[in-house]
Amino acid sequence: MDFDIASDATIMDVGYLGLFPKSMLQTLLQYTRHLTNNGKEKRFYTALIDNLITAFIYRHITIQNVIQIMMVKEK
Repeated sequence: MDFDIASDATIMDVGYLGLFPKSMLQTLLQYTRHLTNNGKEKRFYTALIDNLITAFIYRHITIQNVIQIMMVKEK
């Protein structure tokens, strides 16, 4: 119960942690199911969702790598 952030965490809170809000992902995927039967449109929208999740995950890894590179100069 102490780690349940789904009810009161904002998008910025979970984004800072590198997590993607599960409720938002479910909503995006539900919208994908309501798209027309056009396969190309669904694939495009699914690719956008994948890019969004990737940006959430790799943003923190990139920042940490930049910090490490900058610290090497100081050491």
